[in-house]
Amino acid sequence: EVATQVSEGMVDCGVIYATDALSAGLTATDEATAEMCGQVIYPAAMLKDAAHPEEARAFLDFLATPEAGDVFARAGFTPLNK
Repeated sequence: EVATQVSEGMVDCGVIYATDALSAGLTATDEATAEMCGQVIYPAAMLKDAAHPEEARAFLDFLATPEAGDVFARAGFTPLNK
């Protein structure tokens, strides 16, 4: 919602994740530091009763590849190193 309001000129500025600003084509003018808010981590897991466990495992394995890291980096995320 904030990205839309900034994009449409309804507000002069807003506080959003840098990745949301990037995907909305906005330019970040400042950033919070890790000391200010910590690190945001998006976990991924496979359900123990997954309907398609092989595909789920393949997807989780893909998330750990350099190729997936490149996709995340292009979207503004900092991939975690294992």
